[in-house]
This record gives sequence, structure tokens and C-alpha cells, in this order.
Amino acid sequence: MLVGLELLVFAHDHVGHGQSEGERMVVSDFQVFIRDVLQHVDVVQKDHPGLPIFLLGHSMGGAVAILTAAERPGHFSGMVLISPLVLASPESATTFKVLAAKVLNLVLPNVSLGRIDSSTLSRNKTEICVLRREGTVLGPRKTEASHDTSEININPVSEVDVYNADPLICRAGLKVCFGIQLLNAVSRVERALPKLTLPFLLLQGSADRLCDSRGAYLLMESAKSQDKTLKIYEGAYHILHKELPEVTSSVFREINTAPPSCSCLHRLLTSTC
Repeated sequence: MLVGLELLVFAHDHVGHGQSEGERMVVSDFQVFIRDVLQHVDVVQKDHPGLPIFLLGHSMGGAVAILTAAERPGHFSGMVLISPLVLASPESATTFKVLAAKVLNLVLPNVSLGRIDSSTLSRNKTEICVLRREGTVLGPRKTEASHDTSEININPVSEVDVYNADPLICRAGLKVCFGIQLLNAVSRVERALPKLTLPFLLLQGSADRLCDSRGAYLLMESAKSQDKTLKIYEGAYHILHKELPEVTSSVFREINTAPPSCSCLHRLLTSTC
């Protein structure tokens, strides 16, 4: 969708995620993520000098985008945040759990705190058609018959099923050491909010159980940006761009119709999802 808007979109898998190197869900310091984004931006901008650049971040990537923008004030033309990590979930970050995690991090940093409940990611249970090869979901496709039906079968599954079958999703659960890094990131984000002056669009689901929706209001109140927009989707879960069709369509429409002061600058965009 973004490429269709004549944007040059670039992104990468964070260290310890997806196809990037490193132990799964482990990072020495959250700052590594910000450093990598800035390095990537510098490399791309050398090939495309003069193009304004926007940040797009979802979930933890939202925290990365906020901290990246705060580290280079005036460098970015704007930012799109989808369900950003601003405040920790009150369910998972109780006083007792935080204290226990800090103690465990000293002795058993790689212990798993549990997996993400995928049913809380999206309400979209609509069946979509995907291609499967050797039991792996390859992604949404049209329902035309494949030339090699012996290898590829077309089966209807939901968005949550696609997530659960994604081989790049870490199945080990959130490790204590990574949880501590996320808590540190939340503290850094809160301190960084008053430094934000760039235009931004903020999209948030009211029923998000991973990134507390109160963080969206805190961001709106704290950021010094003159051009800032918040849209709350009532009842929506965490992954808004894979939510119910009406939500997903609205998300894409909001990004497509950015404020006039920003729309002319839509040329170069980096994703930190």
C-alpha cells in the first residue's frame, strides 16, 4: 500500500528478530535498535539526498520510532505510530511482576515470561486464502489454482492463524532480559515525549492488551508537536493493520490522507515495526 503511494519504503528486522542475526528476543541494550535505524536511514539517504523522511512504527517499533525521532530533532519530517509502546500493559507490568523480573534478570535472564496470546492481537477471524508448502504459511494469495498442486495447497485461515504459523515469529516467549529492556524503553520514551516536535499521526485500539491505550493520550498531551492527530478505534485490538476490514481500511486511509502540511513530504519512509 505504501509503495503504491509512490513512497520509497525501507525497513529491516531488528537484532534478535525475524531473519536478523542474534539470539532470539535478546538485545544488550534497547539503544541498539535506535542505532540500527539511524544507520539504515543514513545509508538510504546517501542514495536519495534531499528527500524528506518519515518514520513508521508499530508496537515496540513505535517506541523505537519515538526514541529515534527524539535522538535527531529536526531530521525527520513526520511520524506514523500504530499501537506504539508508550506505557506497559497494566496486566503484564504489575508492581510484583516488575520486581520479580528484575530479580530474575540477575540470576536467570533467559527464563521465559510466557508467550504472547495471539488471540489478543486481532479480532479478524475472517478466513483468508493462503498458500501452504510443507505446512508453512507463505502469506495471503488469490485463490487461483497453483501450477504445482502437489507442493502447494490453498487453505482458508484467519489472520491469527497466519501469525501463529509464521516461521519467523519467536515461539520461546518473552525472555526476562528482553522484558527488562522493554521496561527501560518505556521509561526512556516517557522522558523523550516532551522533546517531540515533528508532525505525527497516532492510531490506537481501545481494547489493546499489549500496549496500553492510555499511552496514546499521554503522547498527545506530552509531545510539543503543533501538528498531531490521534484516532482511537473503539474495541480494536493490537495489530490495527490486520484488524477487522473496516478498521484496516480506515488505517490505510488515514495514512494515505495525511495532514496537508505532511502530505507533500511523503517520499521516503522507514518502517520500524
